[in-house]
This record gives sequence, C-alpha cells and structure tokens, in this order.
Amino acid sequence: MNRIFSLMFVLTAVAFACSLNPGGTSSATDTPVPTGTALVGGWQAVDIVDGSSMTLTVEADAAGNLTFKLFDDGATACGGTPLYAFDSSGHVIALSATEFSFDGAGKCAVTEQEVSYTINMTYDPATDTLIESSGQSWTR
Repeated sequence: MNRIFSLMFVLTAVAFACSLNPGGTSSATDTPVPTGTALVGGWQAVDIVDGSSMTLTVEADAAGNLTFKLFDDGATACGGTPLYAFDSSGHVIALSATEFSFDGAGKCAVTEQEVSYTINMTYDPATDTLIESSGQSWTR
C-alpha cells in the first residue's frame, strides 16, 4: 500500500512540475521562450505610420503560454477623422527563441469594426526591445 501511495505521490508531483513548465516552452511550437519569459510585461510605442500611442501587455500562464492585449489610441486600420481607438487581444506564438507571431483580433471604437491581424516581432535581449517586421519598435 505504501508503494502505491509513494508512486501516486511521485506521479502527482511530476504532473504538477510539468504543468509549471520549468523549461519555459511554448505548447504551440515547443520552442523555448526567452529566459524569464522576457516578453512578459508592459510595452509602449509611437506608431511610425500615424503617430498614435500604442500599449502592449504580454502575460504568461503557469504553462508558459503567452497572451497579449494591445491598445492603439488612433489606429489607421479603423479609419475615421480623427482616427478611432482600437482595443484587441490574442496569443503569442514562439517561432524561435527570439521570433514571435502576435495573432490577435479586436474592435475599433465608434464603428465597432472588427479587425484580425498577425504581427511578427523579434525580441532583442541586448536592448530589451520588440521590433516588428515593419520596423516599428516597442520599448518598456
């Protein structure tokens, strides 16, 4: 009986440890997330296209899966004069240790227009910045 209890305890401990995902891998690609999930936290940028202010918040769950919320106070994709705000959220998919795909969707203020998008970004650990494929930079 004690051996069964011990085995059950070990299996439970292993299952719990796996759920914490100490290797920091993304379940979508099994690619390591940067040490300490470096993307997690708040980011800001001034849009290089229209000058609007943008904020990005990245969060990680216990398994290391990354999600995000993005707010743009004047999104070109929403149109309007002045430009309408855009609020969205989505998932981050690790393409490599430093390359990420932000797949999201949201709605434009006023028009309620729905917009889906994918933004590919590179994390630069030396400068702690995110850089979109368009050249847009995000800082903390």
